[in-house]
Amino acid sequence: MRHAQDLTHPFDFGFSLLELLTVLSLMMALLSWVTPSLAQQWQRQNQTQAMHRLYTHLHRARLTAVAEHTTVSACPSHSGKRCDAGNRWDAGWIVFFDAEHRGQPQHNNDIIERADEIAQAIITSGARQRIRFRAQGTAYGSNGTIILCHPHTPGPPIKIVISNPGRLRWLEDAQLSRCN
Repeated sequence: MRHAQDLTHPFDFGFSLLELLTVLSLMMALLSWVTPSLAQQWQRQNQTQAMHRLYTHLHRARLTAVAEHTTVSACPSHSGKRCDAGNRWDAGWIVFFDAEHRGQPQHNNDIIERADEIAQAIITSGARQRIRFRAQGTAYGSNGTIILCHPHTPGPPIKIVISNPGRLRWLEDAQLSRCN
């Protein structure tokens, strides 16, 4: 006499509803644990990329000042047309020809580069409201530092240092655990 088990195919197997729900709930728990970390990493990567763009724009400002034998300035700008009065670069910035040292672009075609707002970042330049490069490639004033702080993502602040000779340096300051 044959049993009911003998009549099934050798490859017939499956999951019960309870097993399926258990596996799905474990996967959801794992995803909820990993997702905030991935979101923070994604946000930090976007902010770092924006700082690389600022570094590149400042480098181009210096090279343009030398090539065109004129003064080129960079400043924070939320509108993309005029310099802001503050020192917060996270609202965006512009790079422009500033031959007459007015500190503002005189015409739209004076603007060389512009960048939009950087979400959830704080980028400041201390007391400086602009970075200005002379025709020799040197920078005005004392050494300047632009700092990116990550208020909601872990990791050290990122700095761009502009020396008097106009050279740019990129620093990720691991000595500072957070920004002031």
